[in-house]
Amino acid sequence: MTWSYSGDPSSSSVDLVRFLCGDTDQNDQLLSNEEIQYLISVKGSPYSAAQEACLAIMAKLAREVDYAIGPEKVQASQRFEAYKKMMESLRAARINTNAAPSWDACAGASEPIFDVGMHDNKESLLWTLNLEKG
Repeated sequence: MTWSYSGDPSSSSVDLVRFLCGDTDQNDQLLSNEEIQYLISVKGSPYSAAQEACLAIMAKLAREVDYAIGPEKVQASQRFEAYKKMMESLRAARINTNAAPSWDACAGASEPIFDVGMHDNKESLLWTLNLEKG
C-alpha cells in the first residue's frame, strides 16, 4: 500500500480527497492511495469520496480509547469527533450545492411520488358537508 501527497490538491483526485479529509500528514497516514482510489471509483467524485474517507477514518479512530496515566491524558475521542464534524460539513456542503440530482437517484422507485388528490383536506371537506346538512 502506498501513501503520497503532493501538497497540490489540483494535481490529482487522490490529493484532493486527502486535502478535503485532512489526511495530509506523512507521519500520520490514515488511508492508502489504493483505498482513496477505490472510494473515488465507487462514489464517482472526490467530494463524495472525501465523505466516505472521513467515515473510514472514523471507523479506525473508533477503536482507540481515552486514557490517563498519572497527570497525562490522551483523549482519542476528540479525533473521532473532529472527523465526524468534518464529514458532516462535507455532507452539508454537497447538499447545499446547486447541482441537480441525477436521474439515477430516482431509479428503482417502485411507488409513485405524486397522487391525485394528495393535497385534498378530506377532514375539512367532511366538516363542510356536515355544516351544509345541519
